[in-house]
Amino acid sequence: MQSVLDRHHALLTALLGDRGGDLVVTVVTWPHWPLDFALLPGAGLWRLFVPEDDAGGSPAIVWAGAIRSDDLGALDPLLRQIADGRYGGAVTAPRDLAWLYHPYDGGGDVIAATLGQRAHLMSRFADWLSNHPSGQ
Repeated sequence: MQSVLDRHHALLTALLGDRGGDLVVTVVTWPHWPLDFALLPGAGLWRLFVPEDDAGGSPAIVWAGAIRSDDLGALDPLLRQIADGRYGGAVTAPRDLAWLYHPYDGGGDVIAATLGQRAHLMSRFADWLSNHPSGQ
């Protein structure tokens, strides 16, 4: 598990560069799978998405919180749960949303600010990429 956390930290550190400040963390839950607030202390309700009457399904609840960029370890409890497949709808980003990071139980996806940043990350972390031709 520590190697998984180390990879998330390395990628987030690379995305942050030398900028500081808070990171916004959002987590999607559902009424039958509520948020454990110990995973994201200080989180509050951000959005509630209620399905149309004929669509069925449960409402999606999006919680938002913040962590300091110099304390990535504060994300570890949530990242552990994600790695174990317990939470899937989490996104981390700087407050200006210059990039987005979506960790999941098999790795993580980055929406980079620029194609140059994307290429740099792909080069820097090439040995972490999937061997599949699509990169997935």
